[in-house]
Amino acid sequence: MTCRPVLIVPPGAADRALGADADVLYICTHSYPGPQPEGFLDTDLTALRRPLTANVLILDTCWGAALAVRRTLAALRPARLPPLALLAPTVQAPFDHHVLAGPLLEALLTGPRTGSWTQRLTAAKTTALATAELAAHTRRDWARWQVYTIPGTRPTRIRIPGKFSLKETPLRPTT
Repeated sequence: MTCRPVLIVPPGAADRALGADADVLYICTHSYPGPQPEGFLDTDLTALRRPLTANVLILDTCWGAALAVRRTLAALRPARLPPLALLAPTVQAPFDHHVLAGPLLEALLTGPRTGSWTQRLTAAKTTALATAELAAHTRRDWARWQVYTIPGTRPTRIRIPGKFSLKETPLRPTT
């Protein structure tokens, strides 16, 4: 099965997107105000059950890389997968920052395909910031946007055919 290279998610669909099978997720949403968000206005990250399997997550939101968010993303990421590459600000991003998306995604998808996803995302950010398109946005503080490596902490279930794991229960027939 092949995954989609990029999934861009509109506001209100972050919960469905975080479990999607894609190499790169770009989520544009609003965060709860304050430096310790546990999710977005439309999504409580702690309530999500699907694993986070994307290689790259770009959170176009204020406080998208706050420590509470990074901890929750690590808990959603299976430990058996390589670390998640996250690009987001740890603080409020007061201006429209979606202008970073186009040049960033273009650089990420057309750039070198060697190195870890964190290295590739860092190189794509550098390339995007050097474009004339982003140079025109001098009022934005792009230094707030950093790349983070998030190792997964979600346990991996071992499934033995014919047996139930500790978290699985057999289906009971309904009458």
